[in-house]
Amino acid sequence: MDVDRHLEWLEREGTALGDAADGVDPDVPVGTVPDWSLRESLRHIGGIHRWAATMVREARTERWNTTLLDAVGGEWPGDDELVDWYRAGLAALVSAIGAAPSDLDGWAFLPAPSTRAFWARRQAHETAIHRADVQSCTGAVTRYDAAFAADGVDEVLFGFAQRRNDLPADPPVLRLEATDADRMWTARLGPELVDAATDAEAAVTPVADCTVRAPASDLYLLIWNRRRAAADQVSGDASVLDVWRGAVRVRWSE
Repeated sequence: MDVDRHLEWLEREGTALGDAADGVDPDVPVGTVPDWSLRESLRHIGGIHRWAATMVREARTERWNTTLLDAVGGEWPGDDELVDWYRAGLAALVSAIGAAPSDLDGWAFLPAPSTRAFWARRQAHETAIHRADVQSCTGAVTRYDAAFAADGVDEVLFGFAQRRNDLPADPPVLRLEATDADRMWTARLGPELVDAATDAEAAVTPVADCTVRAPASDLYLLIWNRRRAAADQVSGDASVLDVWRGAVRVRWSE
């Protein structure tokens, strides 16, 4: 993992998120997560940024359980200050990870070559997915860089999907093919975890029950349950995608 590259992506995606939220009514619903408003989305990602920055700055070695912003330090801003508050949290997070030593000893919840690398990658993708949420409040979601999107698919399949999930006893096989990144993945969805493979290994996996061929950006949003595949992108049993949506959870707790 290239920490500097992930920091660049974090800053770029985070800036795009703030720009998309600027001047928008905080009560507008989030198109990709209908139960949320823009206000809730900004509070969520702004709180996460402050939580993560504190984890890095203080080199915490255990999970810090908090759902209250005042535990991180501060109160929810008023609506007219919400975007600036979000931007300040983003800047503090980028600064904290950028200043952290390469041998930072701290808590992480997915495999990574270092704690610093974990936080740079995890927060880049956390922010990028919520950028899509915020953009969906007012219009179309812009595409992700293909290499970044492929890295995000890797993180889900070889990180989050390897943990406890509600998987079926008779596991179907899902194949993802990125048409613009020369990448391929297969995922056997169960029964205890997702058995994932990529590239050369994926190419020799037995025939998949469902294959999705699409740009990496579309696969990234699909695997994060932020979009559905277009009919012309899917071959085989499309109900396998419903298995994914219903069974695999992206969460930071076990």
